[in-house]
Amino acid sequence: MRTACIVFFLSLTTFQLSAQTASKKLAAKAVPKKAPATVPAGEDWPVWGGKNRDFIVNASGLAESWPAAGPKKIWSRPLGDGYSAIAAEGSILYTAFRRGSQDVVTALDAGTGKTIWEYEYASPFVNDFAEKVGPGPYAMPQVIGDRVITAGATGKIHSLDKKTGRPVWSHDLYTEFHATHLKFGYSCHALPYKDTLIFLAGGSGDGAIAFRQSDGAVVWKALQFTNSHSSPLLINVDGQPEVVALAANTVFGFNPDNGVLLWSGDQHPGLGARQSFIRRLRVWSRSAGVAVEPVRWADQCERALVRSAHRASPRHGHPA
Repeated sequence: MRTACIVFFLSLTTFQLSAQTASKKLAAKAVPKKAPATVPAGEDWPVWGGKNRDFIVNASGLAESWPAAGPKKIWSRPLGDGYSAIAAEGSILYTAFRRGSQDVVTALDAGTGKTIWEYEYASPFVNDFAEKVGPGPYAMPQVIGDRVITAGATGKIHSLDKKTGRPVWSHDLYTEFHATHLKFGYSCHALPYKDTLIFLAGGSGDGAIAFRQSDGAVVWKALQFTNSHSSPLLINVDGQPEVVALAANTVFGFNPDNGVLLWSGDQHPGLGARQSFIRRLRVWSRSAGVAVEPVRWADQCERALVRSAHRASPRHGHPA
């Protein structure tokens, strides 16, 4: 569904799960006097999937139930079309939307919804499923260090100063490299690793690219694959970092320091949007119904491809 406006609620539980606090109940029984209300303690959500890229929210003091009339609305404001989620850091929200044929990245005051800055750039794009899906943007701006990192439907990536929105560096994955032209729009969320940002582009010899965060210089580029609507994940296998990626026809792992391929397995769900998950040293492709179990590094990083008896159906859009 396209995003037409943004609504911010007083309750910090808008995108968090309600939790029950046993200690509060015990205290209520022991002390007749009403205890002071607990102020919810949340956390920043600067990058896609949260700080650990696992979509788990760590918070305390969450409400046990909604107020009868629902959470109090603080403010709302219109924005253009778009599919971007919202990054949150401190008192500032970051998101992206569409204005005509331009992609607009914006920073908003979380307390008032007022614009702090905007940066827009040309991004003419028509989705191959335009009768149902808008032209983007599809990726969430990510706050990494003192920058906001964005990716547009046409394969353009930008690093912006998070205080001013001023562009520091940019690349066009389609024209500068051999990136796969995705008919449903580019939507990869860069993976921050050390002083680099790792993007999945697709292509021959530059399927994955690591850019230096400070100036956008290419640190390494490697691998050959057809890209899909997916973002890379970082895992740890016996103390060794490894990036897991899901392409159009393969699921594979590579060394984040140099892009060297460590393992791969075939999967054939096509170019639909999907994402891999990490569960107990298993990489699970939700759409392909394929699990890849990493074997120890001492065994030459070989991997066993495990076919699941329960195959999941392909679905468009990032999983919740």
